[in-house]
Formats: sequence, C-alpha cells, structure tokens
Amino acid sequence: MKIKASGLLLLLVGVAIFGATHLPAADTKKRDARSVIEKDLKKLESDWAAAVETNDPKRIERFFTADFLFVGAGGILQTRKQHLEDFRSGKLVVKSVKIGDTTVHVYEGAAVVSSRVTVEGKYDKRDISGAYQFTDTWVKQGKHWLAAARQQTQVVKP
Repeated sequence: MKIKASGLLLLLVGVAIFGATHLPAADTKKRDARSVIEKDLKKLESDWAAAVETNDPKRIERFFTADFLFVGAGGILQTRKQHLEDFRSGKLVVKSVKIGDTTVHVYEGAAVVSSRVTVEGKYDKRDISGAYQFTDTWVKQGKHWLAAARQQTQVVKP
C-alpha cells in the first residue's frame, strides 16, 4: 500500500502533537509523585527527630530497618542494636534536635536525605551540642520508608 506524502506528513504531525501533549503530562505526574515522596521523607525526618528527643528506644526504632547502620560524629560504626542501647542505657541523652536546610534525592525504592541539624545533648556525660550534617539513606519496604543508615558529621567552624 502506497502512502501519499501528504498522508505521511499528517501522520508525523499527529505523532508530534501527541508526544507534545502527553509526554509533559507524564513528566508532571512524575514530578508530583516525587514531590509527595520528598514531603513524606521530610515528615519522617521530623518525626524521627521528635522520637529522639524522647530518648525512648521503642519510639526511635520504628524508623529503622532491621539492619540499620549508624555512623556517629566520632566515626564509630554501630548496628541498630548498639545505637538503641545508647538510648536504653542513658549513655546518649538528647534534649533537642532542630532540622534546618534539607536536600532530598529520590531513586527507585530508595532515597538519600541530607540535613543541617542542631543538636543539644550529651554522650557519655560529654556535651555533644552543636551543628551537624546528617545524611540518611531510606529504603522503601512494602508501603513504608525505613532508614537503612545514618551518617552524622559534626560541623566545625574553620
């Protein structure tokens, strides 16, 4: 079957119009979905900070995967169990956690959230109050986002 040049041109114009009208809608849907995820993760970060202020390991652990890893400002790696034990024993006592600027990167089933945070508290009776940069790795497990890791770095003035 022979297609006339005008028919082919009409077909190409139709495809171009379809692409121009439907692809941006898909991009908008993706952006909207990403925005919802970013909002959800920021809320989780805030809720996690509020749980830490209670110093209650039961409230804190609900944010973690079973294999959660924590790297504190001193560079020491702790398992979920070790980190929660610091709260249980009273070795770590946090009075307040204030979240500042936050950056969120979302991936398929995972996300990285980095926040400037001001902490007031003590570790082993030593004052640990000050500014920190937290980088949290979140993973989607079922319908829930859980923290798989946190890296904490104390921000020091030059």
